[in-house]
Formats: sequence, structure tokens, C-alpha cells
Amino acid sequence: MIRAAIAAALLLGVGSITGGPPAQGSDSSPVGNTPEAAAASRHEHLQATDKAMAAALVHAISTHFDQRRIQVELGRIDAMPAGLVQRVLSGSGRLRIGTDAGWLPFHFHALYDATQATVDSTQLTLGADQPGALLGARSPVVRQLDGELDRRFHAEFAQQPARIALDTVRSLPAGDHYLQLQAHGTARFGREGRTGAEIHALYDTRNGDWLQLDYELVDRG
Repeated sequence: MIRAAIAAALLLGVGSITGGPPAQGSDSSPVGNTPEAAAASRHEHLQATDKAMAAALVHAISTHFDQRRIQVELGRIDAMPAGLVQRVLSGSGRLRIGTDAGWLPFHFHALYDATQATVDSTQLTLGADQPGALLGARSPVVRQLDGELDRRFHAEFAQQPARIALDTVRSLPAGDHYLQLQAHGTARFGREGRTGAEIHALYDTRNGDWLQLDYELVDRG
């Protein structure tokens, strides 16, 4: 089920994407050019655009989970113009994975192309906003996070002496059997220096799968 509440007022500029000229009647007078008809036409256009945007978002979110079956419910979506045909989307919702009974909240940022009805550059953060409990460095899940993060980091920067070290890790239960992990770390690149790293992950406690493990390099000044 897809439930999307998208404020039409936030879709500024969508109305500039127009079709052909209006049809003409046999008496050569314009058809459907009354204010009521124009308003109804614009409303239908916005509804169609909302549905296309929501469908593209759901598809983009689902691709983050490989072949797993995902149910997505979208909440509020904020859309800001980013050029003639693109929109920067942000919002929240919840999703359910496979046969799980519980729902996971999420937040997202994405770029929508109105002409292609496609979504790119989707940034998905699973779990709640509140901070979790601080975990010790010797915690089993911290060690697993450290190992998986190190493997992925080396794969991305294979031509450099790259290493990422965890500083603090916080954990928050999510859904039926998941752990939401929020971590701060330091990425080192040999003589090229180092920078901060922010890590977001979702760990399946049943089988040790990482449903999400994203890291972002940040400048801590």
C-alpha cells in the first residue's frame, strides 16, 4: 500500500510542464476554458504528478533492499524546485520488510526528474531520530560493524592506504529484530590526512545481515 500526502502548494513549477493546445469545438470556440474547468484540469494534473512522484519514490526506496519484499508507506513529502524539471524531495514514512509484523520509520532526501518521472540520489536513513544507548568497543555488534565497515571502506578506496576507525557507536532497537546503529568515526588516508565519518546502519539480529550501512565523510573543522 502506498499512502502519500503531498501538498500541492509545494509542487511549485510543476504546472509549467504543459501538453498541446486545447481542443476546439465545431463552432471554433475554446472548450474547457472556464475558470472552473481550468482549476479542475490543474487539480487533475497535480494529482497525476503526485502519484507519479510517489511511485518513483517507492521504487527508489525499494532498491535499497536488494530482492527483499518491501511495503512502503509515505508520509509528508516536501518538494523544492531545483531547476526547470527537477525537484529536491525530502520527507518521511515507514516500511515493512518481508513478513515482519513491525514497521520501521525512515527519512529520505532525493532528486526527482518530472519529465522522466524518476528519482535519483536517494539518501535513506532508517530508524528513529532519537539517540540510542552507547555501546562499548568490545560489544559483539560493534566488532561486526567495525569489520564490515572496514571491508567496504577498503573496497571503495582500494588504491589508497585507507582505514576507518570507530570512535562512538550508539544502538537503538528498531522493528521486531533490528538494531539501528549510529556511529562517529575517523577515516585515515595515509599521508593524505584524515577526516571525520558519520555512519548509519541497520543490523538484522537474526542472521547478521546489514540492511543498511552508509557512511559519509565529513569535515570536522
